[in-house]
Formats: sequence, structure tokens, C-alpha cells
Amino acid sequence: MTNKTFWIACLLLAASLATSLNIKAQSKKMPAGKLKLYEYHRGGGMNPLDVTVYQLRYDKDTKKPMLTISGKCPGEVITFEVGEEVFLKCRELIEKHKLYKSAGFYKPEYELLDAPSSSFTAFFEDPYYDISGSGDMPDFIWKGINEIHTYFISLAGDRKAEGHVDRVYGDDGIAGLIWTDGITTLTTPSESVNELKLATRRLTDATATNDDISRMGYSHFREGDTHYIVIHDYEHNINHLYRSYNGKPSVLRQMVQRDCAALLSGKYTDDKGRKFVITADGQQGEEGKQPQPLYIATGDESEIRNYFFDNHQYRKFEITADGVDFYDLQRPGEREASSKYHLTRVADGVELWPVVNERFLSQPMLDCLSTEQLIEMQNSIRNHDGEQHWLKFWHSDVQEVNIELLTSELKRRGK
Repeated sequence: MTNKTFWIACLLLAASLATSLNIKAQSKKMPAGKLKLYEYHRGGGMNPLDVTVYQLRYDKDTKKPMLTISGKCPGEVITFEVGEEVFLKCRELIEKHKLYKSAGFYKPEYELLDAPSSSFTAFFEDPYYDISGSGDMPDFIWKGINEIHTYFISLAGDRKAEGHVDRVYGDDGIAGLIWTDGITTLTTPSESVNELKLATRRLTDATATNDDISRMGYSHFREGDTHYIVIHDYEHNINHLYRSYNGKPSVLRQMVQRDCAALLSGKYTDDKGRKFVITADGQQGEEGKQPQPLYIATGDESEIRNYFFDNHQYRKFEITADGVDFYDLQRPGEREASSKYHLTRVADGVELWPVVNERFLSQPMLDCLSTEQLIEMQNSIRNHDGEQHWLKFWHSDVQEVNIELLTSELKRRGK
């Protein structure tokens, strides 16, 4: 056989195989069994957080139907319980777009090194059947999985994973906003963060001018009506947080009270062995009983600030090395509170300070803490292991910012 004849035979064989596979794909029918899992993954590129996940499954322990989808922020993964109708709808869309005709791996015409790849899988049972697709998938597959993912996103609504907020790219929309770090206030008269940069640089150089802020950057977040901007001073290795309530009037003292109270979130015991829980959203009470709001009163210094356990009123609180002291009402003529009620904080695993995973730390919050507590708070920032969704270790937006703020505060204190 000549070389020419050999290559002609190879081409005919390849064409025959391609035709055979195409006929096989066209002959596939919609699986008769119950859909048990749908999964889509995009990732594997140079950026470890450039990962997209959609997964509909039954929890292996509780057997409840669960949906996991990627959020808007890098590394954000949202998981919540859904109803059986979600499996039925997903099955309907698989049938509508004939995803069962997928031929598996589709070899791309060009191979891009270090680029992310995509794949989907669906499992059916009674009888067992699996569908999969990856590589350079044809348009009918993309159209189908995109409709499935749009449906999943509609189910998630405005849910966010713990500690994730909306990241804003650019500084549009900040003109005229009033900002505070919990100590001072200032305004951004234009769509520029230069005023915030200059105020941050002046924390280390009181004589700084606009000529000294070139080596500075920022990160912009928004949660509801509240804007957050973190200024990064790369020259002095300082990070500083400012917030604005979208132009709404805000009393600085009220904000400080709310932030300081947020430090209380966690589990406690008193000297009688009673167990208490304070949540990040301002609920408190004895464990196992109906929670009550932890009121933070606003007004002048003569007003009672806190209403606490068993309807007992406390004038103020102070963070201590092992918990918190609540001071009783001040009697007329007394300079100090009449009595003190101490609660000891109980570590929940390594989360002695859960607030650090849930909200941005303000300067007043940092000022409440000793150096030892700052280090403990650093250790309370969780390192998420997302390997079940092909992610490496990652932090949420709140956690990443708080790492920077805690590191800056420890540096400022010379630690």
C-alpha cells in the first residue's frame, strides 16, 4: 500500500467514525429515569478564583434537594435548599434543548494554554443514565445550559454567601457623598476618591498634599444604601475603611454604637453557668429561649444606651480580655455605674470573634480591642476550603478587607 493510499484510507476511516458518532448522538433519547444531579463547572485557568459552579443535587446526609451556584464576587459560592420541582424543571430544560444528544468531549479547533475549560454532567436513576459535555461544545448545548443557569439564578434571588458584598468597579456615583471612618467625616465633591486618599495619607504624614497620593489605590463595595471604600496606601502599607450611607444623614455616634455592639456577637456564659447568644443582627437572649432585640438607644449622653438580658437595663459595655462587662444604671450623683455584670465569651471552634467573618470592621471597633484580641480576631477569619467546587482556599470580600485592616492596625501599634 502506497503512502497516498494509506492516508486516503485513514481519512475515510476518520470520516466513518465521525459519521458513526454523529448517528449515535442523533439516535440518543431522553433518559426515562429520575434526574438526580446536574452539575456545571468552568475553571482551571490561571486565576484560581475564576471558577463558575452550578450544582443541583441531593445532600448525601440529609437527602434534601440543594442548589449551589456561583455568586457575583470571585470565589463566592451560594448554597440553599430547593424543592423537588427544581429537579423537574431542570429535567424539562434538558429535554427541551436535547442535551441528552451531547457526544461528550468536543475537541476544540485551537487549544489555549492556561485558559479555563467548561463541562456539564447530568445523572439519572431508575434506570441509570448519564449525560456529559465538555470542550468546544456546540451551540445547542450552550443554549440549553444557559437557560438552566438563568433559571437557577432566578431561584437564588438576592441571596449572598456570608461575608460577600457587591464589589463596585470604578468610583462613579460617589460625588457629594459624606464619608466617615467612625472618627472623622469628609465629603467627596466629585467622582474621585482623592479626598479619602489624602485623609488616609495624613494618618501617617500630617503635612501630605495631593502630590503625595500617587502610590495609593482603593476598593469600592456597596451593600444596600451603604457604600464602603477601602483606601490602600502602598507606600506606608496602610489600609483604611470609609463608609457612606448614600447621601442619607447619619449621626456618627449612632454608627459607632452599632459597630461596637456588633463586636458582642457570639456565645457567652455568666457566673451562674447560664448560656447566652448574641447574633450579628442584634438579637440576644438565653440559649434555647426566645431571643429579644439588643437595643442600642440613641440620643445624648444622659440616655440609657443598652437594654439587655431579662429586661434589665445597662448603661454601657466594655470589651474585656475574656468577654464583656455590662455596667448597671448610673444612679443620680454617681460618677460610675453602680454594678457590673460579666459575661465570658465561649469560642465556637476557632470563631472566638465571628463578627470578623460577617461585616467590615470600623476604626471604633478596632479601638475597642487590645492587641491580643486583634490577633485572636485575625485567627478567627475562616479559610474556606472550596475544593468540592474546584476552588482552592479563598476568603470572602469582608474577610479579605478585615485581614488588611487588622494587619494595618497591628502595624500601627508596632506589632
